[in-house]
Amino acid sequence: MIAPLRLSHVLSLEDERLPPSWLRRAPTRPDTSETPAPGLFRVGPTGSFRQTLLAAIDSAREVVLLASFLLADEQIAEAMERAAHRGVRVYALTASEHRLATLPKEDDAFEMGMVDQHKRLLDRLAGKVLLRSAEHFHAKFLVVDPAGAARGWVSTANFNLALQKSVELGLAVSPEWAKGLAGWFSWVFWREAERELVTKGRLAGVEQPPTLPREPTQAGVFVTTRMHQFLREEVLRLIRTARREVLVSSYGLEAGYPVVQALADKARGGVPVTVLTRPRPAVLPAIAALAAAGARIAAHDKLHAKAVVSDAGALVLTANLEAQGLEHGFEVGVHLEATAASALRSTLQEWAEDFPWTFSPSARRGDHLGEIWIADRRQGEGLREVIPEQSVPLAPVVAPSALDLTMAPTPSLKAPEPGQRLPKRLRFEWEVRPPRLPEKAKERRRLVRREEPGKNGKLRAVEVQESYEPPVFEHGGKLYVAVQTPEEFEPARRLAGELDATVVVR
Repeated sequence: MIAPLRLSHVLSLEDERLPPSWLRRAPTRPDTSETPAPGLFRVGPTGSFRQTLLAAIDSAREVVLLASFLLADEQIAEAMERAAHRGVRVYALTASEHRLATLPKEDDAFEMGMVDQHKRLLDRLAGKVLLRSAEHFHAKFLVVDPAGAARGWVSTANFNLALQKSVELGLAVSPEWAKGLAGWFSWVFWREAERELVTKGRLAGVEQPPTLPREPTQAGVFVTTRMHQFLREEVLRLIRTARREVLVSSYGLEAGYPVVQALADKARGGVPVTVLTRPRPAVLPAIAALAAAGARIAAHDKLHAKAVVSDAGALVLTANLEAQGLEHGFEVGVHLEATAASALRSTLQEWAEDFPWTFSPSARRGDHLGEIWIADRRQGEGLREVIPEQSVPLAPVVAPSALDLTMAPTPSLKAPEPGQRLPKRLRFEWEVRPPRLPEKAKERRRLVRREEPGKNGKLRAVEVQESYEPPVFEHGGKLYVAVQTPEEFEPARRLAGELDATVVVR
């Protein structure tokens, strides 16, 4: 029996460049440290920040001012209803229905189910809460009893499931800054709102008020309105005056926008810049530019927190680092005092180390092992996995002769089209088989002269046909020496040389 020869060839793809990608370095986990410092919150599994907001609404005595781009939290809506039932005046600001209808579908935080929930809660609050909306409203904060014992909180999370499941920040502000937030709430409520919830399912246009509020003057609270860009200027100041480090967290980043450009300039100038974001196709142009400038980039699937920390100060804000929020929206940002600022800096540094994704514009396959997320694609479309090796089975190869299978030609080693798995090495595997005797080949015998006793007892010369050893066959004008065991190789080799035949198996 002559066994086939199994061969393989390893082709290294370690120098192949990956497209701009997020490289997984850890599992995706929710945040766990919920109160890193007094007044500073991180969204986690126990819902500490959410419970603080609920308790504040339930303890309100005179006024509740709530601003949220989306409002889709049942318990917060119930707390607002309870407050209204107690005689507390409850006011709310949300995004307009037109704006909600144009939300990007790439993000589960803004999925249409959440928008539907938002609309249902508004219907419940009709007649109980004085709610106004506008296309540019995006701020998230809560103020209770601003005329008396004012308390306030800024949230990077919308008042929906993000308060329980996203990576977010919350900040309790001083009574003075709570009054400042209330002042800006009043400013946009009377000056910039476009529609008002009148009855269930009906929003009407807002009429001109009898008097207009004055512009708030509290230091430490920065806003974007249709008339103000204080927040943008403060963000730029924190970045441009930094000398030792800059850390930012933002769901959205806009390439070429002055804030993003300022971050790139700092990184190119040698100041360590760390940028935290969510891995989405929309941020790729900005992330690519920042990485090229030398910034460190990390991301989390659920990040929505927005903050800026530098040696010039610390700010929690509701705006993304793009024109929509810092020039055209209603957004707020609040400075942090020393203890909370230090805790925010530590939080962003911890996130930078622990977040599951890091960005690479052109990593080699050899530099990474495991999951990647191609940066210009949505998660369901862009996930791939770099693996150590992939086996590529090839069709069997027939050797020219059964005498030496190693003389068979090497098959074409063409790499397959990339799939979900991206191997560092391709192991091509194939089998070399000895050539086989054609099915309709006929044995060819040789004439042998020998002497045999005749009838008279005398020897006589005769010609007889006898089989070759090993046997020889003919087919299509070609001769074949057929073998069955390696022991027949040497006589087959000599015979094939004599007859110009091919050695095959049968």
